[in-house]
Amino acid sequence: PLYRVRTICLVRRGDAVDFSSLEDLKKLGPERGRVLSVWGTGIASILRNTPGLAVDDSAKTVEDAIHKLHIGRGRVLIYHNLSLVYAAKKGQYEGKIRAVDIDYGKNPLLTDSYQYVAFSKRSDPAVRKIVNDAVRAARAEGELDRITSKYLR
Repeated sequence: PLYRVRTICLVRRGDAVDFSSLEDLKKLGPERGRVLSVWGTGIASILRNTPGLAVDDSAKTVEDAIHKLHIGRGRVLIYHNLSLVYAAKKGQYEGKIRAVDIDYGKNPLLTDSYQYVAFSKRSDPAVRKIVNDAVRAARAEGELDRITSKYLR
């Protein structure tokens, strides 16, 4: 794998966090436990199909979802760290929101996933070798970690 992507939960900086799981958010109801996500994504679909969970996935972009969290339109924002961390850093929200750990239950689609390089069966073997060699070199030299740390941590 190139790198690992994690599903994370963001809250506003001052949130007392009286929950530790999706089940707890269900019990809090739509007023105190509304979950935000990004429209049209796999994570939003999974959350919407979780019985009893109040979900608002009307945000069209990650930045819109972070803004909705910031202004109190939802209690938490659940999405993957690849987009959330970068968007929070580049926006005006650094220091105003934070990540918290929650239990996503037994849903394997809300756990860590890994990203890979994939090639068509018809791709040129020389091109595959060039790309694979470049990835190996970037990993060995620490460049891959430097790049991903900008977006994942």
